[in-house]
Amino acid sequence: MLEIAEEPFLSLQGEGILSGTPMMFVRLARCNLRCTECDTAYAQDKGTMTPLESIMEHLWTSSVRWVCITGGEPLLHNIDDLVEAIVGSDRRVTVETNGLLAASTTVFIHTSLWTVSPKMTNSGRSEKQIEESMANVARFVKGRRVQLKFICRKPTDVAEALEYVQYVEKHYNASMQDIPVIIQPQAFATDKVEDNLAVLRQLWKLMPSMLNLYPYDIRVMPQLHRLLYGMRRRV
Repeated sequence: MLEIAEEPFLSLQGEGILSGTPMMFVRLARCNLRCTECDTAYAQDKGTMTPLESIMEHLWTSSVRWVCITGGEPLLHNIDDLVEAIVGSDRRVTVETNGLLAASTTVFIHTSLWTVSPKMTNSGRSEKQIEESMANVARFVKGRRVQLKFICRKPTDVAEALEYVQYVEKHYNASMQDIPVIIQPQAFATDKVEDNLAVLRQLWKLMPSMLNLYPYDIRVMPQLHRLLYGMRRRV
């Protein structure tokens, strides 16, 4: 049994290096954080206990090759059986996590791509909480099958994110070479498409100077599904 926030659904991946890729999404309930910028707050609390067989039946309604396990925070749950069942059906798994919790060996090995989104002060985290996440984020980075994603709305957010990446690399011996660092505009329910694009343009203007300071694979990328559908769910 797994506690899901909503029934699995087919959509396109709207974030990161797999943006535009058709996927089935499994959104698990509950989260260990309460971030100020969260756009899936409905998944933070109690969900519906659902048998693994029922989840897999939903996934088999589509022939797409990718399944995204997200939340909430999926690593609050034992997802070993779910991941093994997905991989056993000849599909690939991507997991989205805030990076605070360790993955089991089974999940770590079978996940094709980790999206690790460390939360910064713009999410309401303290400096101590941010520091506490670094060791675990470094473990994901050392596994190499990972992209780091930071939610940003202003220049200081970008600077803080890249300083975080630099610190993890230097102090935890975690090479960031070839690790995509995604700078994603923070979107609010009240934002219109043009508002999101304005933030995207503002963040992009920072890149020439940031690339001179931080030699990483930095990419400024929007939430594609927000541009297409706004704050609608299951799209």
